[in-house]
Amino acid sequence: MEYENPEDNPMVESDKDEPILYSDEGIEYHDTNVEITLCSGMQFQSWEELETHLNIYALQEGFSYKKTRLEYYMSQTEMNNFTDEEKAAQIKRRTYECSHSRTHTSKKVVQLDKQRKRDIQQVNCPWHMNIRKLKNQD
Repeated sequence: MEYENPEDNPMVESDKDEPILYSDEGIEYHDTNVEITLCSGMQFQSWEELETHLNIYALQEGFSYKKTRLEYYMSQTEMNNFTDEEKAAQIKRRTYECSHSRTHTSKKVVQLDKQRKRDIQQVNCPWHMNIRKLKNQD
């Protein structure tokens, strides 16, 4: 997550004595003295609030994540004329995984001796989160 103004970043300390706070939907994120956690059963008011919490948690724990699966209440054909905001309102389930999840399978077979050797980024990290929207939420 990028911030135009560094003071908006909840992970950057200010020149003042008090910590910078980031407030989203009533949840306050402190850059000091508070450890952000994720656990089963947590509830968020919106997908944006969840991703804000997840971004701060990932920064705190030193990893990055990717969105891998997405399921909607409606089919893709039913949502053909929807705007991005309307589609976002139809999200039912989403899966987040560590950016190092899964394993790499090389598909190249041509001149392997001329290819540059690189470290493999996908090391089958098991971290993932399956998130679903509660039925009574709009």
